[in-house]
Amino acid sequence: MIDPREIEHQKQPCSKSCFTACIAMLTGVPVMDVIEESKGFGHTLPLTENQGMAMLVKYDILPVRKNNMISDALELSRAHLVTVLNEDGRMHCVIVVPRGDRFDVFDPNEKYQRNNIEKYFEKAVYIESLYDCSGGIAV
Repeated sequence: MIDPREIEHQKQPCSKSCFTACIAMLTGVPVMDVIEESKGFGHTLPLTENQGMAMLVKYDILPVRKNNMISDALELSRAHLVTVLNEDGRMHCVIVVPRGDRFDVFDPNEKYQRNNIEKYFEKAVYIESLYDCSGGIAV
């Protein structure tokens, strides 16, 4: 997993690929490569929760499930994978990276956003704080 300060926004290529696009942003791997990798596991989009966890582990990312209470869940030194309900009631994944006094939101369905977390956290279902298993560092 790359340093959260180096995350670059990637757009999801279809409506079912937000999770794989988030993995792509977290690893710096092109989203189409991550999608192809998931197919190698026999996965189809959208990924199930277990398939998603397997993909995170494959890329040496350890997710630690948090509750949806934002004040308790967001550790300021880590990237967070946030699952929200989108406008039509479907699950959607975004990445949130705390940066001092602000939060950067990387939504694979929209452009990169800064300080616009309220619309995501109002509909947060759960949050996963991410840890880099390859180097043992917090990300």
